[in-house]
Amino acid sequence: MHTKHHTILSLLFSAFLFPIFKWNTLIIFLSAVLIDGDHYLGHIITEKEWSLKKAYNHRKDGRFHDLLDISHTIEFWLLILVLAFFYKFLYFVLIGITFHFILDLIYLIFFDQSTKDFRTFSLITWLYRNKIKKSSYKQK
Repeated sequence: MHTKHHTILSLLFSAFLFPIFKWNTLIIFLSAVLIDGDHYLGHIITEKEWSLKKAYNHRKDGRFHDLLDISHTIEFWLLILVLAFFYKFLYFVLIGITFHFILDLIYLIFFDQSTKDFRTFSLITWLYRNKIKKSSYKQK
């Protein structure tokens, strides 16, 4: 899902939650949007390019394969879930990233199945898949 859609929907979600959580909805909103910062980080690592515009266009054009967006993995989500029991701030972060994940899943299932195979939702799966790829290259 594009950043502008995440931003608009997260803003509406936060406005809906404002009567319950007051100004903590700002944390929910920011975590729901800023979680996509790992896309930029991944671009910097893989492409050795710091341009935010190029990173956005690279992702938008679909020129990617086997993505590991670290903050989009189940392990990251579980870490935040566990830590949220100890830190109230992370409880609101958890709400924001959970909303973000739900939007991503809805988008992948109903609107953009072409990129479904390019993204991993688990660090363990990504490591396993890449270990198999590397070992199959060595055998050839």
